[in-house]
Amino acid sequence: MCRALGTGGVIGKDVYIVPFGNQPTVMTDYRFEAKLVVAAGGARSIDATPVYSDELGSFRITKGSAPSIEHSPAIRPDPKRELVGAYAIAFLGFNHAPIIRWMPLAEIEAIRVRSREWNPQKHAKCPPWYACKTAIRQVCKLLPDSPKLRPILAQMRDEEAAELAGEAEFPVEAPAARPATVDADGVDLEYESEPKPTRDATWAATITIPFGEQKGKPLGDVRSVSYLNAMGSWAQKQAELPEGFAGARDLIDAVAILLPIRKAEREAEKAAQAAAEVPVAPDAGEVFKDGSTGPVLPGEVEHHNAARGELPLGDAPAKPRDAVRGGR
Repeated sequence: MCRALGTGGVIGKDVYIVPFGNQPTVMTDYRFEAKLVVAAGGARSIDATPVYSDELGSFRITKGSAPSIEHSPAIRPDPKRELVGAYAIAFLGFNHAPIIRWMPLAEIEAIRVRSREWNPQKHAKCPPWYACKTAIRQVCKLLPDSPKLRPILAQMRDEEAAELAGEAEFPVEAPAARPATVDADGVDLEYESEPKPTRDATWAATITIPFGEQKGKPLGDVRSVSYLNAMGSWAQKQAELPEGFAGARDLIDAVAILLPIRKAEREAEKAAQAAAEVPVAPDAGEVFKDGSTGPVLPGEVEHHNAARGELPLGDAPAKPRDAVRGGR
């Protein structure tokens, strides 16, 4: 019971206590195992899916430098369809190829035949969840090693040893060697041979705008708070795409550094102009220090409020309201 509680999962949902003979054994749900691996930093996400006979026409697996799987689950499943296998995918993050483990049913059955509880003598057909759990466990064995991940994998191995008996008929793939660019804590040290700049305001100001008329201009020239907000939103969306903008993470960090600085400058400007009773120009009036304006970001709607006297990005600088009201 203590060991089950120690996993952090909910007993009866994430963790089960299964009697093998007279020995109660803690067994974790395969979806919870995937969550534990992700929480330990072993992968960004892990997913497992069964494949059926009526889906083989849309199923394709590609290996090599860009491994991928194409799979369209049946919208209207054939009542007579049979399970043909399962696959698990571990996504390691941007710029890293996913780790894919496809297991045909024959390979899964070679493991299931040793199961004390789910062997073919007790259950004639392999349950889909068992196929997914087997694929999850196999793909986790291929993840790069790290100290935080080791206890999770050790727990999975203990549970697998308690469930299975005898030797596997199919060889189990050895864990992948830890890439040279990843340290023992799982931190990517790529380009570590070149000193990494300190991520401060000086560094953020050198990050360049990646598109539009202002492409190549340093982000430090941007004075508009709303433009920085829009740039950050665009970069965040790009970072979530499998093939998004490669420098999205740097752009996000740079915006996060510069945004509070520009807000503070804006507030100080407002306070100074209020003290001098000078109307404050709209934020969209001047985007760059040289007086030029920037383009609306791709996919972003114009975010300036015309009711407040502000113009969309790209228009000429606006004059203060009071300055255009004749006679006032």
